[in-house]
Amino acid sequence: MTSSLLGAAAIAAAFSCETLHADEWNGSTEWAKFDVEARRAMWVWNPVSVDGNKTANRNWDGVKNSKDQFFANYKGSRDMFFDFCENKSIRVIYMFTGTYQWTNYNSGTIDYAEEHMLDFLKEANERGIQIWYMYYLNDDRDSATLVNNTKQTLTIAKAVDTFNKKYPEARFAGIHGDQEPNDQSVYVGMLENTKRAYDWIEETGSDLLTSQALRPTWRNQSVTYNGETKVMNEHMQDWLHHSVLMAYSDTPNTVYNWSNKVISYAESIGRTAAIGSELADLEDAWTNADKETWYEELTAESDATRFKVGSTDGTTWEDMMHETVNRFEDNAGFDRLVIHTYSWYFKHWFGDYPRDYLLGLEGGEYNSAANSPAKVDLTEDSRELIGYGPVAAENIAPTANAGGDLTLPDSDGLEGETVTLDGSASSDSDGSIVSYVWTENGSQIATGKTASVRLSDGIHIIQLTVTDNDGAESTDNTVIEIAAPVVEEEPTGNALENCDFAGSTAGGYQDTNFDAGCWTRVKPDSAACNIWVTDSSYDPVIGEDNVAIKGRWHNCYVYQEFNASSGNSYNLAVDTMINRSDSRWQPQLSVQWFDASGNELSEILTVSYLYPNDATPNTWYQLSGTAIAPAKAATGRIILHCVNAGNGGVGGIFYFDNAVVDGSFSELTFDDFEDGLGNWSTTGADSNWTVDSTAETAPAGFERSLHLQGKSDSSIAHLTDSIDLSNSSQLRVKFTFQTVRFNGNNGNEDFFLEVYDGSQWVEIGNYKKVNTNADEITTFPNNVTYIIEETVDSSMLNFAADASVRFRCDASGAGDELYIDNVTISAK
Repeated sequence: MTSSLLGAAAIAAAFSCETLHADEWNGSTEWAKFDVEARRAMWVWNPVSVDGNKTANRNWDGVKNSKDQFFANYKGSRDMFFDFCENKSIRVIYMFTGTYQWTNYNSGTIDYAEEHMLDFLKEANERGIQIWYMYYLNDDRDSATLVNNTKQTLTIAKAVDTFNKKYPEARFAGIHGDQEPNDQSVYVGMLENTKRAYDWIEETGSDLLTSQALRPTWRNQSVTYNGETKVMNEHMQDWLHHSVLMAYSDTPNTVYNWSNKVISYAESIGRTAAIGSELADLEDAWTNADKETWYEELTAESDATRFKVGSTDGTTWEDMMHETVNRFEDNAGFDRLVIHTYSWYFKHWFGDYPRDYLLGLEGGEYNSAANSPAKVDLTEDSRELIGYGPVAAENIAPTANAGGDLTLPDSDGLEGETVTLDGSASSDSDGSIVSYVWTENGSQIATGKTASVRLSDGIHIIQLTVTDNDGAESTDNTVIEIAAPVVEEEPTGNALENCDFAGSTAGGYQDTNFDAGCWTRVKPDSAACNIWVTDSSYDPVIGEDNVAIKGRWHNCYVYQEFNASSGNSYNLAVDTMINRSDSRWQPQLSVQWFDASGNELSEILTVSYLYPNDATPNTWYQLSGTAIAPAKAATGRIILHCVNAGNGGVGGIFYFDNAVVDGSFSELTFDDFEDGLGNWSTTGADSNWTVDSTAETAPAGFERSLHLQGKSDSSIAHLTDSIDLSNSSQLRVKFTFQTVRFNGNNGNEDFFLEVYDGSQWVEIGNYKKVNTNADEITTFPNNVTYIIEETVDSSMLNFAADASVRFRCDASGAGDELYIDNVTISAK
């Protein structure tokens, strides 16, 4: 091969069958995929550059924070950068991160990377992109500090090496210096800085690599160093693992000649060198600056063929890039091509700097998922990666999550129950889930992330199989029990004994005896009795003639068991108090569930707690909450204890008193009147079941409902059969209603909800409509649907064995109409 570049036609022929992918070039603008086999590197100084001055480039919705915003993926900028790399075959990044002059490397760490770059580095690894830590030593290119302090590069190397060991999943491949002095008086200092870092790495066995940009003029500037005189480039390469020649020329033969010297020397000493190319607009930057960049040549290319090899009779930038690879691809000293810089390369493709392009998108934000540009597999690279690099990750199977086990009551009056299967907690860490299939006993019953199925009464083992976008599968089971409607004995009132500890024997500090009736104390064998019974003679703060539980450490607790039924909810409560707001001990109310054989069905579950800093010392507070018994539950355990809040004084004291476990309501009747009066009967000519949706006054939604009108003696609806409330502590009635033409001008027009207590009807709800003078004052307007819930305790009226419930209308006449629907009567 001759020393001159091949012509464009010859280049196209040479690459069309061998080195180039057939689909390398797919267009010249924006997200057209550029799939070059020899993946490239790129300098990145400002990843969110914008058309503007230095201040505009540093700031982005904040002061000197543009890089911080990028690393935090502000407005999708980090996603856009990675998508660009994968779209344009960029595999190696020299990311400018710090300057020795302004960064405190003497701490032995790179604080900025720890604070801002971890997610960026991890994502780069996941996407197959290698990142180098690029640095300056001093803003002054020819600073005397290069001679006065020759440990600068070594200090940076040690800090980056420490970072790599601390965060192996977010490591840098090496350090890359871009300090390029032109004053020969500081060259020896530059070399000494470089050599110290290189020697330390070789001596310690660190896998960190050093790299440095090689200034073009160094190729012919002789320097005497370490007893040897030769050109500066070769001296630098002697003490570098890797180097990047800034082959900044728009003359192809110049690029080749400069590259040949650097690559040949690298090969001779067992090192590698990359070749850099400039794309920035350097017009008037200095004398003949335009000869150092391909900016003018690229912008002069046809929009239709830019970046396409062999597109013209002349030699384009891409022609030069491909020919350079072609000439040196078999030379062991050649690494790859490097583009200077991201901002300008992006602008040549998109017409704008990265931030300008992003802000011009809809909403001023880049959405990677929606944009979804074509990407190359960067790990498929004809150039071997120098140093540590991202490993092509094998597909990780998805994680199926069929949801937790469920026990549901058969509550709709029909055989079985409709259940929602929910696999939305399933995930795929390296892709996406494309299929959700639900099966029972090997037969498919549903598909989709969520699905509704009807399951018969009994126990069902449902399996979810999820498949990711690479075809990997994962399964998970959920056990769903549909409990057939049975009459179960519900817990009523407080299910605990000795709930206020009055029947307990009090003792002094850390009393070894524990006598609290059904309460049990649990403590490690070697621990002190850090929870015990006290009374007001020992602790007046708990209240006169009072008995309570007292504690001072987190390794002991007390509990009492209560009967439970799966699917039922239980209201738990206890009073608690602390003696100091800086206490370390946080009082806690918890519950644990067991099956009929005493096997644990759950861990100890927190119901409520009191954070000491939020409490006033020596003041009682109530902890309360609701817990639902899981499938197969037969016993619950209320647990009174504390947890270590992690700070504060260990001398803190906590107290418990008045513990409660209150069972859930049990439904006695429900009627929606769709098929008749159900559990109800009516009295009088002015009460009936409305069945005709075209009835003159029936409002929407109440076409089938209880219909009452007129005066109370002839407008009553009551339960047909009595209900037994003799063992209940509370009664709850829920219903909806709407009135038509109730008018307060005719006097008080109202209706009543009443309960029969065995001897008389007792009012528990009175719903009035009242007008005063010309201004209408109402408790409810007409033609509006209300949802009412009334709850009464056995302390308010006698709960009889032959109790009943009724509605009584007390309006002015037949034209005043009341519609009642969805009546639920429950007790506990």
